[in-house]
Formats: sequence, C-alpha cells, structure tokens
Amino acid sequence: MQNKSILTFILGVFLFGCAPNPFVNSEKNERLAKIIADHDRKNLVIQKPKSFVIESLLGNPKVAEAKLDLENLSNERDTIEAEASPLVTASSDVGVAGLDDESMTAGRIELSVSKDADINKIKEDRLEALIYQKSIRINEVIKASNEHIYKLLTASLNYQSAKLKLNVIDKGVADYEEIKGLIDASRKVGLMSNGQFLKIQEQLNEVQLVRSRIDLEHAAADITLKKKLKDNYLAGKSLLKRSLKTITETKPRRAINSYAVNALKSAPLIAEINLKVEEKSSKWNGSFNANATAIKEGDNRIFAGFRFAKPVYDGGRSTARQKTLKNQVIKANLQLERLEEEVALSYLQLKQGQISLFEQNQRLEKKVEFLEKVKVDLDVRQSAGKAQLRELAQVIVDIATTKLELINLEAQKTQATIDFLLLTQNLHSTLLDDEDLKEILKIENGN
Repeated sequence: MQNKSILTFILGVFLFGCAPNPFVNSEKNERLAKIIADHDRKNLVIQKPKSFVIESLLGNPKVAEAKLDLENLSNERDTIEAEASPLVTASSDVGVAGLDDESMTAGRIELSVSKDADINKIKEDRLEALIYQKSIRINEVIKASNEHIYKLLTASLNYQSAKLKLNVIDKGVADYEEIKGLIDASRKVGLMSNGQFLKIQEQLNEVQLVRSRIDLEHAAADITLKKKLKDNYLAGKSLLKRSLKTITETKPRRAINSYAVNALKSAPLIAEINLKVEEKSSKWNGSFNANATAIKEGDNRIFAGFRFAKPVYDGGRSTARQKTLKNQVIKANLQLERLEEEVALSYLQLKQGQISLFEQNQRLEKKVEFLEKVKVDLDVRQSAGKAQLRELAQVIVDIATTKLELINLEAQKTQATIDFLLLTQNLHSTLLDDEDLKEILKIENGN
C-alpha cells in the first residue's frame, strides 16, 4: 500500500512538471496560436484556390479524355516496337487415320515465324510521328482546360454583373418608395393626373419585370458555379472575381499560345510522315513466313519451308490514299495561317470595340453625374414644395436605367477580352501559372 502511494506521488509530480504552466506560458501560447491562425488563413486564401482550379479541371470529362489520349502515347510507342518484331505461332493437330481395316495415330506439330515485309521500313517514321503527335495532344489538354475555364469565367461574369444590376434596381426602388406616399397623396388631392400616375406605375412595373429577369440570370449563373466549383464554391467565387478584375485591367497579348502554335506546326509534319509511310508501304507491303513442321503418320517426317507473299495489284487503293494525304498536308499547312489571320482580325475588332465602349462609357458616366445632380436639386425643391413628383420619379428611373447600361458595357468589354483569350488559347494564364500547368499535364508514367 505504501509503495502504491509513493508511486502515485511520483506520477503526480511527473505529470505536473510536464504540464504547461497556464500562468507562465499563456502569453507564449497565444502568440503561437496567432501564428498558426495566420498561417491557416493564408493557406485558405492562397493555396486552396490553386488546388481547386486543378481539381476542377481534372474533373472535367473533356480534360480527362484529352489527358488519357496523351497518356496513350507510350502505349502506342510500345505497339509500334512490338509490331516490328516477328510473330511466332505454334500449332498442333492429332487424330486417328484409317485405311481399310487398319488404323493409326497421326499428328502434326508446326512452328511458324512470320513478319510483315514493310514494318521495319516504316517503324522509325511512325515513331517520329508520335513525337509530333505529343505536341498536338498536349495542346488538346490545354484547349479543353481553356474551354472549362471559359465557362467558369463567363458564369462568374454573369453572376457579378447580375448582382450589380440587382443592387442598382433595388436602390432605385428604395428611392421611389421614399416618395411613393407623396405620389399617392398627390393623386388623391388632384395634384397629379391619373395619366401621370399610370405612367409612373408602368415604368415601375417594367423595372420589376427587368429585376425578375436579372434575378433569374443571377440564379442560373450561381447554379453553374456551384455545380462546377462544388466544395470550393466560396473560395472559387472569390478567385474568379479577382481574375475578372485582372482581365479587365490587363491589356491582352496578340500572340497565340506557344502550345497551340507547336500543335499547328506539328500537324503538317505528321501528314507528311503519313504520306511517306504510305509510299513505302506501297513498295514493300507483303509478308514473310518461315515454318518447320513435324508430321507423324506411320513414319516420322519433318518439313521446313519459307514463303513470301506480296500483292501485285491493289486496284489503285494506295494511289488514292496518297492523294488524300497530300491534300491533308496542304490543309494542315493552312491551319496556322488561318488562325493567325483570325487572331489578327479579332485583335483589331477587340481594340476598336474597346475604344467604342470607352466612349459610350464616358458619355453614360457624364449622364449619370448630371442626373444625380438633377435629383439632388429636385429633392431640395420637393422638400420646399416646389418640385413635381413626376419629374423626381422619372429621374430615379433614368439614373437606374443609365447605371444598368454602364454595367452592360463593362460586361461586354470583359466578355470580349475573355473570348479573345480563348481564341489565342491564353485564357488559362488568368488562373494558372506554369507550375499549375505542369501539374495538369503530368501523366502517370512521367513522360
């Protein structure tokens, strides 16, 4: 019993010594907790959005499909190597042969080695084509990623624009509600005609209809964002909003993304290789076959042979395929030139559109500034009983309508830039850096 008490005392002293003293270390613990909290908060703001973008992209079916095609290059390379090797086939037969009243066991064992005559001639060409094919498939992953990001940014733009419009309309309705009682009273005592009152009501009803439509647009955009962002909805919305601001403030580059350029340059090279392969195959097609056969039928026999087969006439099939491939080379060479022309034209239209939108924006901003001064003046006069309520109601509607036009102009400008960045395949750069792109392009075998 005494030993047990001593043990309990020693354990108590040990635990007390190991426990943090709340009076001595409380300040230190608070500093540590603050450091941890700051670190976690930074991670939520900076690191989580990065992971959400990659997670969202990799979950997109088109991106996943493009990645599988990229990963399949190694399998295709292995297939080409394997097809260049001889095909070894073993076969056997066994049975009973009968002649008159006698029967005997008969059997045959055959070992055959066969190979297409043209495989070695075209193997290196096919492997070379795969090198260029990789550029095309990398670009397909990036293209699919850009299309996914396009939908995210467009949904975010619609969401933000609709939200701003709802705020403008609600402010206008709130301003109208402040004078609604006076309008009703003026109508009752005959200071406002029924026609004037009905006109105000008609405008108010139109505003409510516009609000209902914008509310649906806002809800639809929100549903799209929730569907695509899933668990990262809040962090994703914040990141997309910042990206839209960057797009609005940054001058877009005219240059086409290098991955797209490399892919377009690779396409005619692949077509030329395919043409070369077809020309070689037409000369060397056929097959070699060597076999050794052991036969037992009464007595043992062994047969060894060699066979070479080559088509001498294919009905013009190869010639037709070569003509088709030559046209593909010409077509592929035109694709890059066509895209460059399209980008140049779109860039010119973008710049012209921005100038036009800027001029309209300036005009509307001045109009809003003027209308708001008029409203202030009418508020003062109305307080003194010298202003027409109909005029004040009209100014409230005009201010809201003009502000809605301004929001639409800004959205058009941003959408035009987004469209242009998609055309040049640079849209991913608004959300991803080079390291993020490497993460998306990374395949299982590391190639």
